[in-house]
Amino acid sequence: MSHVGTLLSDRNPQVLWEVLAELCSESTDFKAAFKLQLAGNVSSEILDSIHRYDLDSNLNLLGYLSHKDAVDLMFHSQCFITY
Repeated sequence: MSHVGTLLSDRNPQVLWEVLAELCSESTDFKAAFKLQLAGNVSSEILDSIHRYDLDSNLNLLGYLSHKDAVDLMFHSQCFITY
C-alpha cells in the first residue's frame, strides 16, 4: 500500500491505521506480507499515529522521489492511498 505526496496532520487517516492494525493482529500472514510505503513529506503526527497502531515494522518511508520513481512506485503498488 502506497501514498505518494505530502501527507500532513490534517489528512491523517486514523481509521485506516486502526483497520490495518486489526488486520495485522488477526493474521500473521497479513502482517508478514503487508508493506506501507510513504513517499514525500510526512508529518510527525502521521508517523506518531502509525507508531501508536504498531505499524512501524510495516512502514517504509521513502522521502522525496523523482517523478519517474514516484510513477514507478504507483504502478508497482497493489493498493494506492489517495487522501
